[in-house]
Amino acid sequence: MTTSRSGSAAVNAAVDRLSALFESVGGDRNAFTPGEVIAMWPKVLDQLKTLIETPAADAIIRDPDGQVRSPRESAIIAANRLREVATGIAPRLPIRDRATLEQHLKMRDPERLANAVTKNAANATAVAGSVGGFFVLASRTGPGLLLSIPLRVAAETLVVAVIELKMIAELHEIYDQPLEGNSTQKGTTALKLWASFRGLDISDTGGIVQTVAEIARRPTTRRAAASVTGKALGGRGLRLGAGVVGAVENRKSSFQLAEQVRTELRRGQLRSLTIIKDQD
Repeated sequence: MTTSRSGSAAVNAAVDRLSALFESVGGDRNAFTPGEVIAMWPKVLDQLKTLIETPAADAIIRDPDGQVRSPRESAIIAANRLREVATGIAPRLPIRDRATLEQHLKMRDPERLANAVTKNAANATAVAGSVGGFFVLASRTGPGLLLSIPLRVAAETLVVAVIELKMIAELHEIYDQPLEGNSTQKGTTALKLWASFRGLDISDTGGIVQTVAEIARRPTTRRAAASVTGKALGGRGLRLGAGVVGAVENRKSSFQLAEQVRTELRRGQLRSLTIIKDQD
């Protein structure tokens, strides 16, 4: 089967549509809210499905000679496309400077600002985890993306990454240590920092596979925890339980990430004060 669009063209199209989606989230406030995460979820799924399955599915599952690829080969190709989408979106994310954050959040104290940005991001990733947990448990696993990982896991990975790297960039603004460069360069740097804090080499496709696989293992945890809370409610309760577990996992993880970033930024402030004091 001959695809009607090359892989790179498919990636570029997905990046354009997803970037426009993420740029528009929150309107003038440029902030992810739970309601907006829920609203954009099916659109993210649709774009990733288009990227992987239409028209790229056959290109992923089969090599140019028409031979079926090994699961690992298919995983690497799909992971590479997911990485390309993330690196294409990052430079186009709207990053608020400190003045804008103070205006939006109606406060000036840096710690309170950082708390608000962190809480907003954690709530948004919690919603992503809740939706992802609900649908991953409800979905059937297929061969299309990253071995047998459901497409919804890839969507959750991308949405969480976007929310968290935006959080990282804005925390730098709050602590008067903005990322260097223009808005485009800041987004790219934020993605590299996010990957670093997550112990991931963004240039390593194998690392992407490992990261998404790590998230993909959560359905097992979600299923086990949900079975305890959902038995009395039947299948619907099971899915709701899985959504709760996904929300808790993501929220906790985002708070931990924010604390890591803030600790580093506070150290940077102390170093700056020490240098100034020594110069005096």
